[in-house]
Amino acid sequence: MRIDEQVCSVELAKKLKELGLEQGKSMFITRQDGGHTILNKPHDWDSNEPHYYSAFTVAELGDMLPYGYFTQKVWTSAPLYRWDCTSRDTNYVQFADTEADARAKMLVHLIESRIVAVE
Repeated sequence: MRIDEQVCSVELAKKLKELGLEQGKSMFITRQDGGHTILNKPHDWDSNEPHYYSAFTVAELGDMLPYGYFTQKVWTSAPLYRWDCTSRDTNYVQFADTEADARAKMLVHLIESRIVAVE
């Protein structure tokens, strides 16, 4: 599996940063450059840099989701809906092409709904 399938998209990384999720703690950072997505290891980057975003991995996103949220691969004829993220306690589901994006979309929803607080 390619690494870009194991981290959230640059769009979701940007949204999580806008929502106040702490930057600089992820294994990878991402940015857009001329329409191309660049993925790097963070090394010594300034987490306040406006065009760099923490590209959280599937595992990192899983640690941020509350207990009871899970992802599963969905076998449907719609190719854009390969993964879903949901909770055993709710009927709310987020669909995405990758597991990382499904988890990131759910985390965005939970932060915006004030179910998960950003420190």
